[in-house]
Amino acid sequence: SVFGLPAVHAVIHYKWTTWASYYLAVELLLYAVWLFAFVAWTVMIEYEDDATPLLVLLASPVGAAAVAADIVAMACMLPFLYMELCTIAAYRLGWFNFWNVLAVGTYVLQAVICATHLLRLGDGDVWFSVVVAAQHVLLWSKL
Repeated sequence: SVFGLPAVHAVIHYKWTTWASYYLAVELLLYAVWLFAFVAWTVMIEYEDDATPLLVLLASPVGAAAVAADIVAMACMLPFLYMELCTIAAYRLGWFNFWNVLAVGTYVLQAVICATHLLRLGDGDVWFSVVVAAQHVLLWSKL
């Protein structure tokens, strides 16, 4: 096997110690913050009145925290979306598989959830609860 060669071991060790371990640690941290912010947001929206306008929502501490958690979750998702788009550009149709499509679905759901919440577009409806539940399943299963 190629991976048994000393030269390959040396290259992998060099990359791991110079940049890859740091890169993966940052990626894990971003994902953990995304997950934590999304869970916190989910808990906080239970205390919201769905008909409350955004400016009124921002006046309450829990409402402001929910909006902040929503924005943090969206911001932490963006680097993963960027990596996915770069992968699609590099691999074209070779990118297409079940797990990558699920990943894109996670990014789309996060954007829909954030927009729906911030624009106050029916986030008390049943469909929204289903979307939030699906996002929880996707985020926790990727961890």
